[in-house]
Amino acid sequence: GNYLTGFEGDDMPKVAPAMLTKLLTGEAGSKDGIPGDKGKLVGGFRYIPSTKWYVLTLQSQDEAFLAASQMTLQVTIFILLISAGSFGVAWLVATKITEPLLDLTRWALRVAKNDYSKPVEEPGWGELNTLARTCNSMMKALKTYSEMQIDRIMEEKSKVETLVYTIPDGLVMANFNGELMYLNTPAMSVLGIDPKKVGTPKGVFDVIRQDKLKKAVQQVLARNEKVEDVEVEVEEPGGGEKKYYKTKASIVKTQENKDVGILLIMHDVSFEKQMEKMKEGFFHS
Repeated sequence: GNYLTGFEGDDMPKVAPAMLTKLLTGEAGSKDGIPGDKGKLVGGFRYIPSTKWYVLTLQSQDEAFLAASQMTLQVTIFILLISAGSFGVAWLVATKITEPLLDLTRWALRVAKNDYSKPVEEPGWGELNTLARTCNSMMKALKTYSEMQIDRIMEEKSKVETLVYTIPDGLVMANFNGELMYLNTPAMSVLGIDPKKVGTPKGVFDVIRQDKLKKAVQQVLARNEKVEDVEVEVEEPGGGEKKYYKTKASIVKTQENKDVGILLIMHDVSFEKQMEKMKEGFFHS
């Protein structure tokens, strides 16, 4: 076939006749990817019945799709920028939410350990400020309640200590491992222990030397509920008069009926013994 030149005098791209015959069918049409002597082409054609000719325009495919390719690149860059911006905003928002929540978690762990020294920091925005203020108010209430409980416990402890120290009976308390937990002054006197020389609490059998008392304590340590009372005779230092003590060994239980240790109570019955002797002397005289 014959080829016409372009308006600027350039030769039209050449296409194989077989390809043209295949392309130019029908009244009009277009096709891309046409092989030519200058690479892939895009073409459009129309049949003119008066001349029985086809008018065909050809253009480099890269040049024809340049605007579309540029637009695709621009859209891709725009989408990437939007995605990066969205990720950055999401990260900032997540950080602003996550950090206060982590702070609340650390605060809760401190409060669980009765540490009320550091309040929750207010993040400075939204409902999280209200939540932080609420937590700090709750912490102040818990701190006040805890201090009240400590004062009450100390008061009750003081009462118990006053009662224990003023009671004339000897008291010995130990756990079920035989470790001495408490020993008051009257008990030291009965067991022959110098209060000034007593050091770190030892085993219960290190301070109890009387065979009768040892046997009673061993029975209680074995969780024997029925242990007979034992009467011990103690001679005052310096060859003074003898004193008599009635001892009772028992298991100490909590309100939940849980065993916590053993208690040995030594009650002074010297006066009762003297009265019995006086009665015997009176009746025998």
